[in-house]
Amino acid sequence: MKFFSGRGFSRTAAIAAAMTCASTTLAQECNIAVQAVDATIGKDGKLEVRLVVDSVSAVGAQFVIRYDTTKLSLDVNDGNAYTLPQGSPLNLELYESVSADIGMYKLALGTTEGNVDADIHGTIATLTFTPLVKVCNVRKLVSFGNDGRFAAKFAKADGTYANLVGQSDLDYVTYMPDMPVMSAAPAARWFWADANDTNGAAVSLQDPTATDACNNVAPVTSNEKEVYPAGVDTTVTYTATDICGNQSTNSTHVDVKDKSLVLAKVAMGGAFDNSASFGRGIKLHSQGFDSDTGSLMQLEAAGSGNSSHAEGEANAQVPASSDWFGTCTEVSDPKHTLRATVNIGAEDGYGIHSDGSRNREYNSRYNADAKSASQDWLVVGNLNGDDAIDIMDFAAFVPNRGTSAVRNTTTTTQGVHADMNASGVVNNADLSYLAVNFFKLDETCSSGFTTRRPL
Repeated sequence: MKFFSGRGFSRTAAIAAAMTCASTTLAQECNIAVQAVDATIGKDGKLEVRLVVDSVSAVGAQFVIRYDTTKLSLDVNDGNAYTLPQGSPLNLELYESVSADIGMYKLALGTTEGNVDADIHGTIATLTFTPLVKVCNVRKLVSFGNDGRFAAKFAKADGTYANLVGQSDLDYVTYMPDMPVMSAAPAARWFWADANDTNGAAVSLQDPTATDACNNVAPVTSNEKEVYPAGVDTTVTYTATDICGNQSTNSTHVDVKDKSLVLAKVAMGGAFDNSASFGRGIKLHSQGFDSDTGSLMQLEAAGSGNSSHAEGEANAQVPASSDWFGTCTEVSDPKHTLRATVNIGAEDGYGIHSDGSRNREYNSRYNADAKSASQDWLVVGNLNGDDAIDIMDFAAFVPNRGTSAVRNTTTTTQGVHADMNASGVVNNADLSYLAVNFFKLDETCSSGFTTRRPL
């Protein structure tokens, strides 16, 4: 029996009737056993029964086979229910009868070698059945028997016969036409790339489970990875295969963005208006990347009255590459401050960051902290975006004095924004930033970041 599924999977289930025959003074006697070589039958499968004898000398044989008509149907093709192996000495059909209503099949075969005993061994004939219903580990679907008058036996040329006296019914057979039932695949995952060494995302997924139609556990395999590559939306496919070869599949996906996140934390030193928060566009600059925070960083004035500083934090995207740990990064508000240098380190914790219409998880996040201590605060007063607070910034302030200004700016805001304390108007309070911080310079990690010039 062979079957083929739509997925190209094939399986053969064969039932062998092994007959061991021994000589007696009057006749040979044979013990018959029906053995399952492969008793698992998958979707659209066939149950193949082979009549097999170890060795006997005879000129003919007859068989009476019974089968369970509630579970099996005997296949009849071109008027015959049996097939003969190539080169079989029993190649002459003498009689065949199918009583499908009672599940009985009779077959008699002879040899064309004349009135001379032939050496008969191995497969004599093959019967093929179509399973009608699901069966789970059921016995006695096919057996040897008789109809009250005729019994199975081998006939010899001298008039004696080999009696088939012992019989064992078909052992356990399983037929499952259904695919395994698999639990839901894990939810799709979206990640920022882990920039530390892997340039991907280390993701752990909870595999689904599966059972077959007989409630056995069906093994599940998949193409999961330990690390999913950056910039790739990987489809993860799960395949469950039951003992009969039936398969069912399910899938999910892991989409890793080709960026990492840096949590930029900043504080600006100075006396800020604490009546409301204000927005500033913060920029990160380091060897290999130059990144904005993307959206406004909302800063809150710390304290009341004339506060000593304002602080806030926001996420910035940086390219995914190997090992950000210890990397010196320059952080600034390019419309108002000098650059301050900070080291990037691992950020503890786990969160969700909005990525358009989807959420993208932090498989790791990095921290650029320019607010942890007063010496790290960004120095305010650099209005023209160069590397020093000097007379050029005073010149930029003068024509704006006395004008109103929006409280929120980004890194792309056009023109000079001289409202450094976020009060909404450019006045002498903003001029004090220039007076206090005059002649201060950008910090730098190395000459590779910017070209320095003498004041």
